[in-house]
Amino acid sequence: MDIDVFSTKDLPMVFRALRTALRPEGLLQTRERLFLETYAHINGLGLTGPDPLPVMPQGVHIEDAHQCKRLVQLSAIAALLSSPVSPGSVAFVKELARRLRTHDPVLDILSALEKGSSSK
Repeated sequence: MDIDVFSTKDLPMVFRALRTALRPEGLLQTRERLFLETYAHINGLGLTGPDPLPVMPQGVHIEDAHQCKRLVQLSAIAALLSSPVSPGSVAFVKELARRLRTHDPVLDILSALEKGSSSK
């Protein structure tokens, strides 16, 4: 899976989307920050300074269909770091996919996990 697909100008917004998928509200935990730092390293960047700010799905603008799908997939991976999955993270990823007009089977997995954790 190619994950270094975004232009340099899009990366700040990509990191905001990933940050929101990790934790829509509140401060990031150490492992969530490490996820962002690892993705930054893959893209040849160093993530310094404060955590990226959360973003609403409406604020995410990607034109390329391949990049849209990849951002949804990466966001889903970020959401899956929480166990159980956070309803806020799942809602963000689903709305992001809707806004970017893309679908991926991982959305169904997120929904199933969310339902499973809410029935406990």
